[in-house]
Order: sequence, then structure tokens, then C-alpha cells
Amino acid sequence: MTEGPLPAAPLEAPGGRALPGPPRPPAHPLAVMLALVLPLVVLGMAWKGLQRTGEATGKAIVMERQLRAAGQVEVVVLGSSLARTDVDAATLADALGIPTRAVVMLTLPNATAAHWYAILDNRVFANGHRPRVVLFVGALTTMLTPEVLKEANIGRLVAQLDGRDEVIARKVFGTDSAWHFQWLFARERAGEVRDRLVQGFRDGALSMLFRGTLKPAVGARLADRANAVVFADEQMDYTLHAAAPTGLFAGAVDALAFADLDLEQDSLLPDLVALARAHDARPVFVRTPFPPSHDDNDRVPPALEDRAEALLAELGATYLDLRALGLQDRHYRDMRHMSREAAILFTRAIAQGLQDGPEATAPARIERTGTPHPGAPVLKVANTVDDGAEIIDWDLRGGPLDVLTPEALASVGRAGVPPVRVEVGGAPVPWLAGREARVEGRVSRPIPGAWWTRHTTPRVVRVAGAVEPELVVDPRVPVPADGPGPAGWWVPPGTTLSMTLDAARGPTLVRGHVLGGAAEAVEVRLRGEPLALAQRGARVWAEGPAGTGPWSLSVHSPAGGPWVSLDAVSVGEPPLLRSVIGSPDDLAGASVRLIGGQLEDTALDARFASPPVAVEAGAPRRGPRRTLILPVRPYVGLADGATPHLGVPHKCSPLRVLEDGVPLALPQSVCEDVANLGSGRTCHAAHELYVSSSDGTDPFTNGRTYSLALEPSRLCDRLNQPDTTPLRGSLWIYPHDHARIAAPPERMEDFLDGANRLELVVDPYLAPPGAELVVRVRVGDRVALERVLKAGSGGRQVLVETLDPPLPPRARDVVLELTQEDDEAFWLVVMATLTEDHPFGRSAPSADVGPSESPRQ
Repeated sequence: MTEGPLPAAPLEAPGGRALPGPPRPPAHPLAVMLALVLPLVVLGMAWKGLQRTGEATGKAIVMERQLRAAGQVEVVVLGSSLARTDVDAATLADALGIPTRAVVMLTLPNATAAHWYAILDNRVFANGHRPRVVLFVGALTTMLTPEVLKEANIGRLVAQLDGRDEVIARKVFGTDSAWHFQWLFARERAGEVRDRLVQGFRDGALSMLFRGTLKPAVGARLADRANAVVFADEQMDYTLHAAAPTGLFAGAVDALAFADLDLEQDSLLPDLVALARAHDARPVFVRTPFPPSHDDNDRVPPALEDRAEALLAELGATYLDLRALGLQDRHYRDMRHMSREAAILFTRAIAQGLQDGPEATAPARIERTGTPHPGAPVLKVANTVDDGAEIIDWDLRGGPLDVLTPEALASVGRAGVPPVRVEVGGAPVPWLAGREARVEGRVSRPIPGAWWTRHTTPRVVRVAGAVEPELVVDPRVPVPADGPGPAGWWVPPGTTLSMTLDAARGPTLVRGHVLGGAAEAVEVRLRGEPLALAQRGARVWAEGPAGTGPWSLSVHSPAGGPWVSLDAVSVGEPPLLRSVIGSPDDLAGASVRLIGGQLEDTALDARFASPPVAVEAGAPRRGPRRTLILPVRPYVGLADGATPHLGVPHKCSPLRVLEDGVPLALPQSVCEDVANLGSGRTCHAAHELYVSSSDGTDPFTNGRTYSLALEPSRLCDRLNQPDTTPLRGSLWIYPHDHARIAAPPERMEDFLDGANRLELVVDPYLAPPGAELVVRVRVGDRVALERVLKAGSGGRQVLVETLDPPLPPRARDVVLELTQEDDEAFWLVVMATLTEDHPFGRSAPSADVGPSESPRQ
């Protein structure tokens, strides 16, 4: 047994009680003070460190440098990436006669009105800059919402604040308390610190695990690559969002309750205007247009939209709604940001609006006079259904309203929205489209709405004992823009519709329909002078001479005359075409998309004179995990990578791998998935094509033959891509191809005077300089148009050609031919459209919208 000190045992007093130990010395007063004060000092220093020091950091520093470099700042442009790409500073400066450096772009990703206010207050005015004009450029949703919808955007907002801002505190953070605002401010800064620590730990761990070195930069690159694979478009199921709006703030529309938004109290519009006016700057709000296929990117309730325009006019601000510019899908790089050509037109429109003054962009005043006389339609009860409800029918046959048949309304684009309404106790009952099948026989409960039946009678369900419904002519309400059919106004017999503008210039265009009479009975006056309406069938149109100054237009249908549906009224011309009623699409006449866009919107009947040319790959080599790699260096320009035109992977390679003569099922897949998931996936990356077998076996030992071919249909993104792929529906033209695309005869009947314009957008791939693509439009055996596009160094080419004479109305044998004889050139036809009287670019030089090649000699 090893000797050593025994463990000390507590001393005990008789009876087992522990004896008290030696007395403890009293706590030193300094120690007590430090124990209490030091934690408070640490907390205070942490609190102080999370507060803004008053000095600009990050992006704010960059903005201040931009402003200092400009010297005398004349125009400040505020907005998101839309403003960055859609406004061309050089074009704006040239149009306004100021140096280019005097136009300063201050933009942030996803910026909203809150960011604009913070930047304008803290970066511009606080540093002594006094611009003459401040342009707020973006979607109307970004102008109206007080919310900041993403955490990253909150961080960007906080970075622009130099201290407590009462407007931002109240309208964005929802507080009037200075302490609460400082707490929110500190919490955001703490979140930023926390995020950096977490990301640093993540990047260091990834770097150590996969590269054996503790370098966070290496780990950050690994994380970015992993995110790119996991969240790639191919991994997303976009069908889950098919029924949802796709707007910039779609997820927040319900939360914001736009319909109940009080613009004066909730939005930052008054504050932005007041801030600019206080520093002698002119505030100008510019609403950017989105492509027709994505016009729901900026969906705002019509009543709120009207109120916003009126409020800005009351505040003395200028509002430029440039959706009337008439841009099409082809004028956008990624269905949101404009191309260079479109940005120039958009910027010219802004300059024109600035020179015209605010009165030239004020909304038109529209008034009705007169009382329509519908007569007395016969009311009858069809039958009684369950729960004591009755189906009520009105028989309109033989009366003044008998022209308003469902078929006639559908023919003028007003199906489901007739110019009459059903009221129960003075309250209107909503129209329900396509619900007549619900009341064939018996129904189990009343349906809260009215609808047109197939027999010229409106119908409604009434609960037994309820007030009897009434059918009345609607003399006030226009057809809603978000309802069936285009927006417009009805002019019932015996009424006059008058439109006035304080200032307008340019010609006037009118399009519409008449039901139950001839256009000769309708009186139209432009600036007090009569204007003749032309008519074909139910369609009517007129073009008035150009003028300047006050503008007025009135349309009068006498008692006993026809019902007039005004679909579109505009004044002016590009770059500032003002839509008084309707939209530019309603003015444009008929349009038939032959190639491009979503496949369901394309009437593609393409036939080719010969099969695709043969293609060959280099010697295959083994890839990871039972895959093979085919060298395809001659076709590197067709790979699924980013293009100069889109800036995103186009996923459009036409190369296909055949397994024993059968195409593998999943081309254009993510390259990492070829090895990880297999199942016939292929990926065309740069000069190599990665291939997996259909059943996961080794392509080198499974006894199968693998070969290379071109997609025979020539369609881009036909097999394995979501509907949102930018080039979806485009058509490849291979070497020595001769394609014939027939226009659908039933669609050609939509043209009033015949198609008078061809619009074509093509991307030359692997085309050596001088390679030619011959474009012809045939009507039967007659060549209506022949042009040649030549490949060069300019990239994408846009052909906009007038067909003179126009293609005959209702022509049934219209064919677009695309031919090339080059051995190497691949052309991708992004869009081909036949249009009628389209106003886009009517006054713009052709060089601004793309090259127009000379006729073939």
C-alpha cells in the first residue's frame, strides 16, 4: 500500500454537526463594482458596435464615389436591376443635351421605394448634390409597396441609413419609437454578423473535408457549385407554380392587401415626392413595361393603379407609364430585362416625357352622358331547384338587347362581360363565365352569380323569398382589365363617351366593334371635328390627323343605333404612344406567331426538305461512374452554356446521343447528374458531351452502340426543359436545311386588311462570316418577300420588314421559307411573327431595332 496524504474529511462537532470553516474575507468593493459594471460595459460596447457610425460602407461608398465623380449631377436614376439595364445613360444625356457623366445610376438588386428614399436622402442630398431630375424607374408594385420582401433587401436598406429615419421607421419597420427602431437596426446588424460567422464556419469545414486545407475561399466556391446543382432549373418543378402569379412581388400581394392599401398613409409616394421637392428636384416615376408573355410581373388592381396616377398628379410629380411602348418578347434578354435596342427606345421615351412636362402624361378624363333605353326584357322563372332556389331567366329576343347574344359578345372579345348587369337589392351580382353547366338539371345550392346561357338569355339563381333580381344597363363601369376579353368601354345606344387630355401630340388611332347596326350611325369627333369610321363586319377603326395641345375625342351612338365597343384609343406614336383606352396590343391588329415563345402559343407546322446532316464525335473515353465522354469540339458553339444574348444557360443544344439507334431520354441534363443519376442523361458542356446509358450499365462493356445525331424536329428545349426556358420553342436551321413553316389558315382569317409586316429574330451559331440565311414569304406560287441575312460579328439579328402589298385577308396558303446552303452554319430562329399594322418602332430608325438586309440580288 502506497503511503500518502489521506483525503481531508470535514470536521464534525458532537452530535454530527459540521463545524463552521474559517471566516471568508469580505468582498473587495472594486471587485463588486467590476462584477456589476463590466457586463454592462460589454453589452454597451456590443450595442454601440451594432449601430451605424454615420460613415458609408459597402455599396453606399460606391454610390458616393459615383456622385463625386459626376461633378455637377443633373439626373439621378434610382431603381433595381431593371433601371440598370433598361435606362441607357448616354442616350438620355444626349436627348437632354447634358454630359453623360451628369446622369448617375444608383441601383440595388430588388430595390423598392424604401431603398430609393434612403439612397436619395443619405447618399444624394445629404452630401450636397442637387440634381434637377430624379427618376424612379421600376414596376408599379415596387413604387407602391412599403414592404421590403427579402432579408437580403433589408440588409441593403440598413446599409443605406446613417441613423434613425422617421419615414423608414414608420412605414417600413412600423414603429414610431426611437428605441424600437434602434433595436431593429441592431438586430439586423447582429444578423449580418451571425450570417458571416455561420458562412465562415461552413466554408472552412467544406474546405477541410474536400480539399484538405483550411481556406474559406475554397469552401465558398464548393458551396456555390453545390447550390448551383441543387437549385438548377432542371431540379425545379415549375408546374407547381403554374396557377400562381409570377410578378416581382407575387408572394407579397396577398400580404400587402393591395386592394386596401392607403397610398397616402402607407406608401412612400408622398415622401419621395416631398423629399425631391424640398431640394428643388423634379420627381419622375417611370413604370417599366414587361414582355407580353410575362405581363403579370407587375399586376396591380385597376382601381389602385388609377388612384396612384391621380395621387402623383395631385402631388405635382410626373408619371410615365411606358407599357404603351409596344415592346414584344424579342426585345428582352431574359423576359424581364430589356435588350440594348429596346433600352434605347425606352430611354428615348423617358426623354420625350421629360420634355413634354407632367401635363402630357396625366391620365385622360373619361365621361359618359345620356341614358340608355334597354326597353323591358321579359322576366321568367325557368324552374325551382333544391333548397328552394329558383333559376331566373330574362328573354331578350325581340327587344333592344337582343343583339347581345353570347355568340356576338364572343366575336368582339367580350364573352362573359356583357354591357348589362344583374342587381339584387341594388347590389351587383358578379358574372360567372362558363357556369351554365352547373344548372342543367338540379343544383344542390344557390350559385352566387349570373351568367349567359346558350339561348340568348342571362340567367341567375335566386333563393326563395329573396328580393327579385333586376337586369339593368351598366352606364358607368368599363370592362375590367383583369376580366375576360380586353379592357375597353361600351357606348350603349343613346349615350356619348367623351375623353379629354390637357396636352397631347401626334395622330389618333381608334379601334373597336359595333353590334346591331352600321358604323355610319355612330358620330365620332376628334378635337371637335368629325372623324369617319371605317367598317368591315363588326370591326371599326379610324385614324385621325396629328395635332398638338388639348385633345378630345367623343363617340356618340343615337337611340336605336348600334352598341359600340371601344377596344383601343391612342394618341401619339412611339416612343411615347399614349393609350387612352385599351393597350398597344389592342391597336396592333391581328398577329400570328409562327416560331418561338411558349410552344402552346406557337402554331408551328414546320417541314424540311431533307433529314438533318450527319455529325460525328471524336474517339470516346471513359468518364466517372460508368459514363463515357464524347469529344465534340467542332460543335462547341452549340453547348448548353451561357450565351452573349441571354446571360444564362440556354439548354438548347441540338446534339442527341443514340443508343442502338434510339435517342437517350434525358438530354440537356445537369452534367453532375449524368454520373450521379444516370438513366440516359446527357450533357453538352463546351467541347465534350457526357453520356450515361439508359439502364446504368457501363457503355464500354454493355455491347451497345452509341452514335451522335441532330434533333430531327429542330425544336429547341422540346424534351427535358421547363416552360420558363428563355429560348423555348425556337427552331434550329441546320447546314443545307430548307424549312417550310405554314401559317394556320384559321389564324390568317383574323387579319383585317391582311398581314403587312414580318418580324424575325435569329441567332447565328457556328456561322462563318458571310454565311447566308435566305428568308422568303410565299402566298401560293408568288414570292411576297425575299431577304438575305448574313452572318457577321454582330450576334443576334432582327429583321423587321414591311409586306407591300399586304398578304391578302384570309389567305390560306401563306408559307415562310428559311434556306441555307452553308456546310457549317447553325442558325437558331428565336421568333417569327406575321403582324398587321403594329405600331412598334414606327418612328424609330431601323438601326435601333436591328439590321434590315437588302433584297437578294
